[in-house]
Amino acid sequence: MKKYLISAVMFITLTATLCLQADAADEQQQATQKTKMFTTKEEALRDFLSNGTTWLHHFMTKHGYLKTVDEYGNFGKDTHVVLNGVVIFKAQKTPDGRQQEVFVHPSKLTFQESADHIPGKGPVKIDRILLSEGCGLNYVTQFILLDFTCDKPFVSERFGFNPDLEGYVYLEKVKWGKEKSYIYMHVNQRAVYYTCDRVEMDWDYYMRKEEEDKKNKKNPRQIKSDKTPFRRP
Repeated sequence: MKKYLISAVMFITLTATLCLQADAADEQQQATQKTKMFTTKEEALRDFLSNGTTWLHHFMTKHGYLKTVDEYGNFGKDTHVVLNGVVIFKAQKTPDGRQQEVFVHPSKLTFQESADHIPGKGPVKIDRILLSEGCGLNYVTQFILLDFTCDKPFVSERFGFNPDLEGYVYLEKVKWGKEKSYIYMHVNQRAVYYTCDRVEMDWDYYMRKEEEDKKNKKNPRQIKSDKTPFRRP
């Protein structure tokens, strides 16, 4: 009897040890996955958007449910913007045939939250959103603005001066306003959104600011040298 008791104790001890080792291995694997490094920002962005994190893929609006999905309706490599099941925008291909995607800038969070949004109650409710179109965060070729405060959903034309999509446009910031909103881009570009109407490029913005600063005897704004391939119209 004593022999069987000792054997049972040894079996239980061995089982417990194996379970602890398995748990430690799982924790180590999870820690490795959480701390893995990315070689580019694009890889980090793609992982963030596809690794079970969908809150930047879908929103609620006054006009219904908005989401960015692929051609099969899945979150991931989003090429379609869908409102209540209807495609309202589709990403285009680059001149060399690469399929672009549409996405929200993950650090600038380019949407305007609705005043009646209740945190923790489903998708974020928004009034307006600025989407980037490109093959990655550093390869954006155009921007698209959507406004859901209008009587009908407003979808802008593509903007960001980039003839023939030969270069890339880089977002600096967005300032939302009631009648006008401003989208600032590098280098030396600003677009003006006239609520529920249109988006226009404001080509002379930086030069005007330079003249205003001189008249007011302020330190002139530093005009960034234009080393981009963009040609002014």
